[in-house]
Amino acid sequence: MSPVRSAQDGFVRALADLDATLRSAEGWRDDQRVRLERAQLAPLRAAANTYKHALEELDATLDAARCLLE
Repeated sequence: MSPVRSAQDGFVRALADLDATLRSAEGWRDDQRVRLERAQLAPLRAAANTYKHALEELDATLDAARCLLE
């Protein structure tokens, strides 16, 4: 397993935790608190998706480079 892959796996677990937090926010009764949390967490989740995809691309690129070197 490449170092990028292990970082990617850890990041995916962190995203799962973030998703659980977002889902739990949906049950809150305080609308103002929901809007505040959504305003902070939704953009964070979008940026996390971008980072996750970059890690996946990096891992694929490293695999391709390794194949060329072998």
